[in-house]
Amino acid sequence: MPHKEPIWKHAFRLTLNHPVLWLFGVFSAVGGVFNVTGIAITNGIHALVLQTWFTIEGSQAIPRITAVVLGLLLSLIVVLVISSAAQAIIIHYTAAKHYKSEDPWYGVLRVILRSLVPMTIAVFSFYIVDAALIVGIYKIGDLVIRSIGNNSVWSSVIIPTVVIALSVFIVTLLGILTVFTLNFVVVYRMSLDRAFSSAVDLFFQCPGKAFLNMLIIAGTFISTLFLCLAAYGLLLFVGVWIAHFFVSSQALAQGIFGHTQSGLLITLLVGIIFIANAILSVFMNIEWTLFFLEHVSAVLSPKENSKARMPEIAESVGST
Repeated sequence: MPHKEPIWKHAFRLTLNHPVLWLFGVFSAVGGVFNVTGIAITNGIHALVLQTWFTIEGSQAIPRITAVVLGLLLSLIVVLVISSAAQAIIIHYTAAKHYKSEDPWYGVLRVILRSLVPMTIAVFSFYIVDAALIVGIYKIGDLVIRSIGNNSVWSSVIIPTVVIALSVFIVTLLGILTVFTLNFVVVYRMSLDRAFSSAVDLFFQCPGKAFLNMLIIAGTFISTLFLCLAAYGLLLFVGVWIAHFFVSSQALAQGIFGHTQSGLLITLLVGIIFIANAILSVFMNIEWTLFFLEHVSAVLSPKENSKARMPEIAESVGST
C-alpha cells in the first residue's frame, strides 16, 4: 500500500500525530539498533572487549575476556526484553495504521507475547555477532600494523581508514537485516530462522534503497543532535541574559560555572537528549516499518502476503 509522500515524511507525521508512542520510544531506545542508546551499547561492547583483548596478554586473557563478555550478556538480556516489547508495539501500531486498521491497539498483547522471545534473540544476536566481527576486524588491523611498523602511511592512515569503513558497513548491514527480521516476526508471524532468511532476501531485492534509507536515518539522527544542542544553547543564553539583570558579573560567572549550577545545566542537556532520543526511536521504528511494508512484496507473493499478515490486523480491518 504505497504512499504518495516520501516514507520519511509519512513516518515523521505519524510520530508527531501519535505522541502516546513516545512513551514506548523511551523503552525501545534502551536497546534499539539505530539510536543513541543502541550506538552507545554497541560502542561499549566494542570498547570493553577491545580494551581487555589488547591490554591483557598471556594465559589471563581468555578468562578475563570471558568474564567481560558474560557480564555484558547478562546485563543485555533484561534491557533487550524491555526494548523488544516496546519495539513490537510500535511496529504493530505502524502496520495497523498502514493497513487502515480501525483499532491499531487491537491484539497488541498477543503480538508482544508471541514476538517477545524471537525479537529479543534477534537483537541480542545482532549485538553479539556485531561485536565479534568488529573485534575481529580491529584485531586483524592491529596485527597488520604491528607487522609493517607504525611509521608508514599504511599503518597510520590507510589501514585505520579501512578498519573504520568495514566496521561502519558491518554495523549498518547487520542493523538493516535485524530491523527487517523484527518486522517479519511481528507483522508476518514468522519463526526467527525464516524471518532472517526473508530479511536477507528482502535486502538483496533493494540494497541501494535500504542503504539510502539508512542515510536518511543518519541525517535525521545528526539533525536531531544539532537541534538538541541548539535548544540547550538557546536555553543557556536566555538563562544568562536573565541572570545578567539580577546578579553582578562575578556572581554570574560563579553561578554559571559553579558545581550546583553546572550540574543543573548538565541535567538539562541530558533531559533534552533523553526526550529527543525517545521520539527519534519512535520515528526510526516507524520509518523502517513503513519502508519494510513498501518493499516486502518483492519477496512475498500476494497470496502469501494475505495469509501471513498477522490476524490482529486482518480482523481489525475486516479482512478474511
